[in-house]
Amino acid sequence: MPPSACVSGSLIVADLVFNYPRVEELTTGTRMILTMTGAKGKMAVSRLFRFMIRDADAFRRSLDQVLATPFERLIVGHGEVAADGHRQLTEATEWIRT
Repeated sequence: MPPSACVSGSLIVADLVFNYPRVEELTTGTRMILTMTGAKGKMAVSRLFRFMIRDADAFRRSLDQVLATPFERLIVGHGEVAADGHRQLTEATEWIRT
C-alpha cells in the first residue's frame, strides 16, 4: 500500500514513463529512438514497456495505488522532472485505466 502522503511532494519512477517534452536539443539518434518508443515530445509509457505488461489488471491496480498517493513533482529515470507530475502521469497512463 502506498503512503498516504509523499512528504517531499515527489514521486520517483525508473522506467514507467519517459518525459522528453523538448526534443530540439536532443541528438538525431535520441529523437529517432523516442519516436520509435512513442515518447517523443511528451510524457509517455514506452511501447516496449506496454508490450512487457503481462497482467494488465495487476498493473492497473498498482497504478491506481500510485495515483492515489498525493504528489506533484515526478522524477523520472528518462527525461525531465515534471513539476505537474501527477496530472501528466494520469494523462500518460489513461490508456490502461479506460
